[in-house]
Amino acid sequence: MEGNFPNEQPAFIFNQLERKALLDSQKLLTDNEKLVMDNQELLATLDTARLEYRKLKNKQKLDLETTMATGKKAHNLQLKLIQLFAGTMLNNGLSGNNHTDAGKIMGKLAQANIELPCGMETLAKYLKQDR
Repeated sequence: MEGNFPNEQPAFIFNQLERKALLDSQKLLTDNEKLVMDNQELLATLDTARLEYRKLKNKQKLDLETTMATGKKAHNLQLKLIQLFAGTMLNNGLSGNNHTDAGKIMGKLAQANIELPCGMETLAKYLKQDR
């Protein structure tokens, strides 16, 4: 009977080593089942994270495109404001010569002890860009 049905023996027939091996194998099976369940949960979490990442990446791409479009509009508005302020600073308005106008504006700002954060060439370039 022991040879044909080793698991069917009453506990008192198994020696201590066999009982310990049986308990250890049952514990390993239980641990393995728990690990499989944990693995499935982690895979589901990973899939969710990947989906959220794709959503955020697409949203960020859309936000960047919107920002770039808005940034270009803001830049154009800044250039128009530079033209407007430069024209009102000069008594006769802008002459159309970017370097001459930039020199006059720099002179007026210097008289008022205002230092422009850019040079005359940069200001002339800004004046030219919106024309």
